[in-house]
Amino acid sequence: MLQRRCYHLTAKSSYRYAPGKLWPRFIKAMDQSRPSAIDINAYVLMSNHYHVLIRAGHEDMLEFASQLRGHLSFVFDHKYSWRWVGNRVYFANSYKYLYQNPVRAGMVRRCEHYPYSSLKTDIAVVHPFGVNDEFKLFWINQPTQLSK
Repeated sequence: MLQRRCYHLTAKSSYRYAPGKLWPRFIKAMDQSRPSAIDINAYVLMSNHYHVLIRAGHEDMLEFASQLRGHLSFVFDHKYSWRWVGNRVYFANSYKYLYQNPVRAGMVRRCEHYPYSSLKTDIAVVHPFGVNDEFKLFWINQPTQLSK
């Protein structure tokens, strides 16, 4: 059995684009590029780059990253890069770092206010039972070790 690991993928653009105009193509490209053996944990689309956290075997990760870049090469003209997320602390910090990108860029005050990420599907602000999940939102909006 192939070992599945967590990876942090990113790709950059030489130019800035409106994330709202790219969002439908970004989501479609993620869907078309995703082999069945990949779990997508989190993603964010910024005006000149994207971040994706996945869990996959190494070859599946390379295939996904290459296909995603191929679908989006009209925007993201730099080669993708990836990092192995080797432990739980690094995963937690990468997860927060990814969602905090729009806050650090001054686009929104809080992570959950940015519409071009998977956070709205990761965090249910109001559960079916009416319980607010404020702790998760509080945690995600706290500084990470990676951002210091």
